[in-house]
Amino acid sequence: MENQAIVPVYSKKLALLLRQKGFTILYTEPNHRWPQYDVYFFRDNAALQSELERYITHRQEEKEDGI
Repeated sequence: MENQAIVPVYSKKLALLLRQKGFTILYTEPNHRWPQYDVYFFRDNAALQSELERYITHRQEEKEDGI
């Protein structure tokens, strides 16, 4: 089996957005620091990285606009 990198996502909102865009949640684990929350794990690839960059840029623009 090929050893591919896994990306943890700590935001449920982001994880669900990624799932809606066709990315598969490989598994979840409780967040060790805050056990009431989960960490969502996705397989790393260029499409995922692109979507994460798009999300981060969008969130930064919202903060700058005061939304």
